Amino acid sequence: MNHRKIFLLILGGILISLSSYANSCPGQKWATWSVPIVQEEIRKNEVIFLGEVLTSDGFNYSMRVIDVFKGEILSDTVYGSYKHKCYFPPLEGIWVVYSKFESTEKGLRLLGMSSLSRSLSHPLSNNIPLLPNPSEVIAARAAIKDDSVYKQVVNVMVEEVEAEEERKMLPVFLKNWMNEYAMLIAYRRGYSSRPESLPDKVQNITSYVALGLALVALVIALLKKY
Repeated sequence: MNHRKIFLLILGGILISLSSYANSCPGQKWATWSVPIVQEEIRKNEVIFLGEVLTSDGFNYSMRVIDVFKGEILSDTVYGSYKHKCYFPPLEGIWVVYSKFESTEKGLRLLGMSSLSRSLSHPLSNNIPLLPNPSEVIAARAAIKDDSVYKQVVNVMVEEVEAEEERKMLPVFLKNWMNEYAMLIAYRRGYSSRPESLPDKVQNITSYVALGLALVALVIALLKKY
């Protein structure tokens, strides 16, 4: 079997695996963001906080607690283990976390994460990995005989696909997070005693300041990548 056939088999297997992965997993709530979803997540989760990933090996992770919106976290650091096949483990950067936790001898342990939990520093990392157009990859393989050069070209293709996808998703991602941040601040400050009565639009100056701070924090984190 020649190299091209082997490559096509491998590529096909990857695409089938990703398709099965996507079809067998429930939707990630941040991807279908809405005010009712945030209200429901605020209601049902014990703790909601911003955290910075300190360590992560793809399974076990630890986070430094930056800001708490709901619950009482009497520790600067929490840890957890990621066992869900449908979602990706926390990597570097800032995360918003919706969860429950328990106290252990080691410290506060997160009991999984709601699918509204996500990376704010690396929005695209929340997605299923993207692949370039298979026809372009096949054309590159046919035109480039040197394996090392071919791998470099494919890596560039992947980076271009990811960059384009991130450019398309960032405006909506930013808008959703700003609204969500305002809702979390409103909940913490007791503007509403019930999550379901949180307003769709925050109309007081304090919440607009919170929106601005959230936007600045996220933009600064994103600019560090470019």
